[in-house]
Amino acid sequence: MKTLQAIAIILLAFFGMLSCEIDNGNINPDKPSDKGTPTEIGKPLGATTSKTIGAQGGSISTADGKLTLTFPAGALSKETNITIRPVENKAWGGVGIGYEFGPDGSEFAKPVTFTYHYDNKEISGASLDNMALAFQDEAKVWQMTAPLTVNKTQKTLTGAIKHFSWWSMITHYRLTPEYDTVLVKQTKELQVEYLDTEWPWTDKPNSIDGLLVPLNSPVIADRTVISKIYLNGVDCTTDLPKDQTSGLLGFANKGNKAVIMYTAPHKKPNNAYNPVALSIELSHAGTAKLLLVSNLYVETDNKFSVGGSESNNIAINATYGAGALLLMFEDDHSNTLRLYTENFAPGQYAFNTTNTFASAYNPSQEKGRISQYTHCRTERTEKGTIIIDKIYQADGRTVVKGSVTGSVCTEHISDDKCGVISHKIMFISAKFTVPVMM
Repeated sequence: MKTLQAIAIILLAFFGMLSCEIDNGNINPDKPSDKGTPTEIGKPLGATTSKTIGAQGGSISTADGKLTLTFPAGALSKETNITIRPVENKAWGGVGIGYEFGPDGSEFAKPVTFTYHYDNKEISGASLDNMALAFQDEAKVWQMTAPLTVNKTQKTLTGAIKHFSWWSMITHYRLTPEYDTVLVKQTKELQVEYLDTEWPWTDKPNSIDGLLVPLNSPVIADRTVISKIYLNGVDCTTDLPKDQTSGLLGFANKGNKAVIMYTAPHKKPNNAYNPVALSIELSHAGTAKLLLVSNLYVETDNKFSVGGSESNNIAINATYGAGALLLMFEDDHSNTLRLYTENFAPGQYAFNTTNTFASAYNPSQEKGRISQYTHCRTERTEKGTIIIDKIYQADGRTVVKGSVTGSVCTEHISDDKCGVISHKIMFISAKFTVPVMM
């Protein structure tokens, strides 16, 4: 009896472990689920548009004119109040916003034409020639139906739907981030993601009547899918650009992953080249040429003023070594500011004669000096404070954020009795957020 009880316990334990493994989805976490991965329902983003359409057919457009649903004659059997409400796009690989169509669950005798008028910003980062429609089913799983047809002249995406639910446009490949801001000299990783599932290429017959493909979260593509990489239209696939005023672009050291690395220039580019356009050309088995675009706006939190001459388009370098932080500012007019402190932690540090001081030069006024000066063989200093707000890590780099206000001495003359004959100063100020070379 004890032997039978022991066998029963072992069997129960085995099946219990198997049940837990199945319930937790840990049999093979890297394999996409054949049933798709559900998402939450998108929240409403605006007002509902409504229109009554009958058996004779008709169309309804959103208030902004971006989306039109066209019902052919016979699609509806009777007059129906059709509604469209914009919602968050929660679809895997989703592009733009989503839509809730009503009455929810309605089915049509003939496919309804879905026509979307896009702009370049909306499809930035997406494979425009490789998009499809998807709807969210009752289990909150997104089901891809049929490809979208793109008309680049009219800038439209067209597809067909046969019932109402939450619908969204999706893309097979995407370059992320699609839009972002990067500081001067900062690095930013971008990666090519894709939906790892059977994909209805646009050169295949329309499959609206049969194909339903459940969707899972995107994964990083293999590096071999990248054919070319471009920085502001310049091919950077094998060589660095000769003109590096827009920064540098190359492949990141991520093995076989489709990841590229952008390094922003040392100063903010001219407005004509900012944001910087990063383009990725893909090679695949389909007939369409896929080009993904990401736009990075190079910004600077850095500015400085020397003697009232405000500088915005500046270059800044920061280094930390031998126990000291050195920040060097320069603008297009050769105004310069140097900050030195042996303090490298958040705090406020007053100018002194030993470990915290500044120097500056204003060529238009032909003035330059440091915050320290000598009076009657005694070292003195102008008033000023270097403030370090915070030091943090970003993209694998140490970044320091802070400011400075104060003055430097441009002239100090004393007599042999230690009286002051002349003492002139020049005001300085700066704000900075910059990666530090360690």
